[in-house]
Amino acid sequence: MKKTAAILFCIISLAACKKELSEQFYVYNNSPLNDTTWNNMPLSDAFIDSIEDHIGIPNFFIDSANASTATHLNLNDSIEVTIPANSCTKDGNYIIQNGFIQVQLIPLLKRGDFIRFLVPTINKKYVLESAGNFYLRLIKDGQEVYPAPNNSITIKWRDPAPKTGMSYTIGYPNGRDSLFAWQPLYTNGGTVTIWDSTGQGVNKKGYLLQTPYTDWIGAMKAVDTTQGQTRLNVVLPLNYTNKNTMVFAVFNNTKTAIKLDPDLKSRTFYAANIPLNTPLTLISISLMDQTFYVGQQSTVLTNANPVNVTPQKTTLGNLNNVLDNL
Repeated sequence: MKKTAAILFCIISLAACKKELSEQFYVYNNSPLNDTTWNNMPLSDAFIDSIEDHIGIPNFFIDSANASTATHLNLNDSIEVTIPANSCTKDGNYIIQNGFIQVQLIPLLKRGDFIRFLVPTINKKYVLESAGNFYLRLIKDGQEVYPAPNNSITIKWRDPAPKTGMSYTIGYPNGRDSLFAWQPLYTNGGTVTIWDSTGQGVNKKGYLLQTPYTDWIGAMKAVDTTQGQTRLNVVLPLNYTNKNTMVFAVFNNTKTAIKLDPDLKSRTFYAANIPLNTPLTLISISLMDQTFYVGQQSTVLTNANPVNVTPQKTTLGNLNNVLDNL
């Protein structure tokens, strides 16, 4: 699967401009877009690549830091990155002391961002809530570099209602379809704290993440399951199968977006360990005959009864509007 390669290519090739959405359709070889039968194989790489290349790229940032001095980057009104002086290395031993380091950052701060990059907010089968996740990469002279031992990069972002209990997490591939899982690091990891400038006469607050690692990182915690848990079951029309469709559940009250698994026996999509009484928005994304079909259904999960989702033919622009407004 090409997830990391695709991210790097997009960052490099789109550095000077935003990616423009086009209704022109293209697919990867061996993508089973017209296969309306169920089977016990996971989604093909070609199908996932075709989806990823059409649902757009979230906002990304590229800036540079002087290796020899502490650098504070204001990437926009809500995200800041701080890199200490002499804090990066290529091999863990040699400290870079001169020149400039390119900083590449993709923020995942909206529910739709996790769908776009297929990085659901899960830890194996446990559902997580995100305060904010990021893809961070550092480049010096065309080569990737990293925070040196005992050094950290700081990412600070605004949130009007920051929550306590968030933990530092890293993302890692989990399966053939390259959907990620997130793993909290309680030792040898980074930290997540809340900052609040209200007392200084400025009504701003949010999170501050210190990371000794690059790649997929974030601030997350387990969702509240004190009211009990159940299985979420989703039914689509028969021609929407595990070969041409992905189904997601977005929690309306937390920054949570998960991908449902296919159940071959029942011809449904499901997710386990979902908190009871959770308001959800279900999103299905399908490709058939070079056409997008999107389903959207709101529900409050009170039991395991199947929820019906009926996809409708749509345009790429409409699909991206749906993701932008989740």
